[in-house]
Amino acid sequence: MKIPFVKMNGLGNDFIIIEDFSKKLSLDKELIKKMSSRQFGIGCDQLLIIKEFKESEALVEMYNSDGSITGACGNGVRCIASHLIEKDSHERIFIRTIEEKLECWKEREYISVNMG
Repeated sequence: MKIPFVKMNGLGNDFIIIEDFSKKLSLDKELIKKMSSRQFGIGCDQLLIIKEFKESEALVEMYNSDGSITGACGNGVRCIASHLIEKDSHERIFIRTIEEKLECWKEREYISVNMG
């Protein structure tokens, strides 16, 4: 199975970002652990899956490298925001996680996230 992805880093953390707008991707804990492994996979601190992006709002699932789900990661959200802002020429977007809805914006070449 081939899964297109983007690998990004933010302040020392690295992330695998996958767009799954069709919502057909099924990743179990073991596959997430393999993909996140620096010895056997791509390697990352967290795997981030963008489930939808409509009207400047994204829905994102976040997984730690051990396969457990997590609610939010500031550096990961900034990477997702950078990816989506550059891809679709937005200046401000919102990212929904299982915990909260975060406002993200671009100011000059910097991406900021209001973490509350």
